[in-house]
Amino acid sequence: MFKKVGIVVCSLVALFLVAGVVLAAEEAATEVASTEEAISVPVAAEVTPAVVEAPVNAGNMVCPVTGMKIDEMGKYTVEYQGKVYNLCSETCKEAFLKDPDTYVSKVNDELAAQESATEEAAPAETK
Repeated sequence: MFKKVGIVVCSLVALFLVAGVVLAAEEAATEVASTEEAISVPVAAEVTPAVVEAPVNAGNMVCPVTGMKIDEMGKYTVEYQGKVYNLCSETCKEAFLKDPDTYVSKVNDELAAQESATEEAAPAETK
């Protein structure tokens, strides 16, 4: 009789152990899933590099601060709104940075005048 009781007890213990392992595995899977949801990041954010455009040289050959012709392009420069403006001295760079919009408009006027002079100098197309 003790043999039969021992077998039944051992069977019940084994059954409870298996059930406990299954429940623990399900609980762990649920925890992992909730943690992954909390820290998930869209794949596009991880893969897509930021696009950074390099600044473009404005191409001015006259200092917008002093109006002097610039002999060495790029010796004194300042970057503003994606463009690099050429200046004749460090002092002009400081003045440009204090009121950039005024000097940018002067550069734009200079470049427009150069473009207009180039168009006038080009021979008219014949038909």
